[in-house]
Amino acid sequence: MLHKQFWHTVDLNKAIDVQFNLEYDDAKVIVTTLQINANFDLNFPTSPELKYHHNRWKFYDEYEEKIGDEYLQRFRYYDNELIQSIISQILKIKEQETSKFIN
Repeated sequence: MLHKQFWHTVDLNKAIDVQFNLEYDDAKVIVTTLQINANFDLNFPTSPELKYHHNRWKFYDEYEEKIGDEYLQRFRYYDNELIQSIISQILKIKEQETSKFIN
């Protein structure tokens, strides 16, 4: 397992700290334990999964919603320009680090 971290600068007053692990699983390198923190409201989860959906990578989150006396399991995919920029950086790091697992 490798722990990776980078800062994604949005503008002079906004920055995002992205941390994740790379693990070797079943002959492939996967991104796990994604953690995102920012000094502004992100409007997406801070601990999403990275999933491939409708021909592109997106952030994915599962959560419970209480309706009446019942809790329903919900899920949502998140995708916008900022998310795609972050995912692009994650995938670039993953590609650069993959050889450490194979050799």
